[in-house]
Amino acid sequence: MKRKEKLAHFLAQFSTRTEGAVGECACGIFHYDTGNHWDVDHEENVLPQAIASEKTHPELYQFHDTAIGYVEFNDSLYVVGCRCKKDVEMFTFFEEEKVKILSFYKETQDVISVDDVQVTS
Repeated sequence: MKRKEKLAHFLAQFSTRTEGAVGECACGIFHYDTGNHWDVDHEENVLPQAIASEKTHPELYQFHDTAIGYVEFNDSLYVVGCRCKKDVEMFTFFEEEKVKILSFYKETQDVISVDDVQVTS
């Protein structure tokens, strides 16, 4: 399986399975969906205010053309596609450390097989 496909599976597995028009990443960046029509308030008030605020504090805002989705890790919510890249960083960690992670479970005799896990995505 290619890395891009693995990343998609990872994001689906750690996803909160909720999406919205706006969201805040654990890193502090505010995210806005500009591609969907959520409601009049979003289009006439929320987005224009965010766009205006982004001009003075561009480091705090990020705009997307899709709904804002999250991955959850260590009780924190990270926005998928945030420029902090925590979603990809988490995936990379698991991908690079998978042998150590599996060795840990083997050493602790916490027996689990991939066949024992139900896929929820």
